[in-house]
Amino acid sequence: MMLYSAGYLAAQSKTGTIAAPGDPTLLSDEAYHAVTQFYDYDLSIPLDARVVDQSETPIYKREKIAFTTSTGERIAGWFALPKSATTPPPCVLVLHGVGSNKDAWWRADNPTGPLIPQLLEAGYAVFMLDAAYFGERSHLGDFANPQNFVGKSNWLYRFRDLIVRTAVDYRRALDYLATRADIDPVRRAVFGYSMGGVTAINLLAVEPRLQVGVVCVAPPMLGTGG
Repeated sequence: MMLYSAGYLAAQSKTGTIAAPGDPTLLSDEAYHAVTQFYDYDLSIPLDARVVDQSETPIYKREKIAFTTSTGERIAGWFALPKSATTPPPCVLVLHGVGSNKDAWWRADNPTGPLIPQLLEAGYAVFMLDAAYFGERSHLGDFANPQNFVGKSNWLYRFRDLIVRTAVDYRRALDYLATRADIDPVRRAVFGYSMGGVTAINLLAVEPRLQVGVVCVAPPMLGTGG
């Protein structure tokens, strides 16, 4: 239900009037609450955030931030701040697709092109994580290639859990970003590519701290194919 309702959720939570494409019916308040509670988490769990790596170029400063998720897992994300900023800049969460990870955003052969350099040069800070089962989090799937189950009908529920878990991880990332004085305290956006777009839609539906979302080539029913 969570995946199929993503479009409804995003529309209903932001405006209360726009239906998902292809279906004019919005979720009832009861159904909306039933779905969104899967994205709730315990705010009392300490983040224990720390910088574990850092570097810089003439354009930006980059830090690798480790923190504790709502499940107790320690994960790390990349945060980069443009050097051109004269006031605390807005921050964009950047969510990768299948076959990728947070490190791939920095490579020249990334399928989205030079998105990260363009955002930084335009004065935006960026933050990115590995989705559950991807990159440094492959241990969650016993180090197997996550493409073995993403898009396969017999792994639909596992894919659903991947989306929910990753969305909650980004909610925790927003908790961390709220502690930084070097970025704008209000202006937050999310960009999601492919599978990351599916996650971004769900995240936009449940996270009021996000003001803008851009979703690129998100498959409408990823996880239900043969």
